[in-house]
Amino acid sequence: MKIAEEDSSRATVYELFEKAVKDYICPEIWLEYAQYSIGGMGEDGGIAKVRSIFERALTAVGIHMTKGSTIWDAYREFENAILGTIQPLPGSIPSAEQQQMLNTQLDRIHTLFKRQLGVPLLDMASTYAEYEEWSEDPIPETINQSYKKATQLVEKYQPYEEALLAAETPKLAEYQAYINFEVKEGDPARIQLIFERALADNCLVPDLWARYTQYLDRQLKMKELVLGAHDRAVRNCPWTVGLWKSYILALERHGVDHSTITETFDKALNAGFIQATDYVEIWQSYLDYLRRRVDFTKDSSKELEELRTAFVRALDYLKQEVEESK
Repeated sequence: MKIAEEDSSRATVYELFEKAVKDYICPEIWLEYAQYSIGGMGEDGGIAKVRSIFERALTAVGIHMTKGSTIWDAYREFENAILGTIQPLPGSIPSAEQQQMLNTQLDRIHTLFKRQLGVPLLDMASTYAEYEEWSEDPIPETINQSYKKATQLVEKYQPYEEALLAAETPKLAEYQAYINFEVKEGDPARIQLIFERALADNCLVPDLWARYTQYLDRQLKMKELVLGAHDRAVRNCPWTVGLWKSYILALERHGVDHSTITETFDKALNAGFIQATDYVEIWQSYLDYLRRRVDFTKDSSKELEELRTAFVRALDYLKQEVEESK
């Protein structure tokens, strides 16, 4: 019974972590999530789950120049701990199966070092020195070349990171300069990460959300990522009509069902816009969406009736808004 309760509790905590990592890209949360998952490694599939979370963490924040190494280091520490449990006792001869397990685990750690040393991160020299000490063989030339290239990239990014360190929160101007640099460089993963870092400190800046969602709409076009960013944008800045209009367009573009788009529009109406013209804009946006659903080659259709009904509703709504604002 106690084990079942612990399993249930752990599942609940996993759900909380999943919500947290979806809201913002945060190295500290990812590290805590991965470390928490290690506590469940004894369960069925536990080790695979830990690795999966670490890999997701690396995808999300592994290229974070100042904090990414914490994830890499923790991942290697985990794999080294597993290595320690399968090392043969001194003087004993491992079976063929044990040797295979040992070789596989050693390969995992070699691969992690190789991957990390190819990513531009602060304090790369200490990682390189650790690899030299850990490995029984000389470091391959391919890894040396990758490491050299990464250290050269660190020099390119260093001025922007130093500007962020020197600036006071929310550091918007420094983030904007960094974003401009990354957009010019053109690496989608790095562009996404610097936007996310900027938004973590500037979540109530509508223009930053608008620029980010516009970039995602035009460049990445990945449904879950794009719509997730739009949703976060309107949750953080619900008073900004432009963000709602972009969200509705994105929902339509990605083929989301009609009821969800209508629900999103209704949420927008209740968002508390500052100006009366904002309500006109959101109605125009929604009516345009409904119009695009209509096949005008037909004399009548459900979509056409819905458009007509919406026009009547819009006029009534806006008339009421005008009267209440007098």
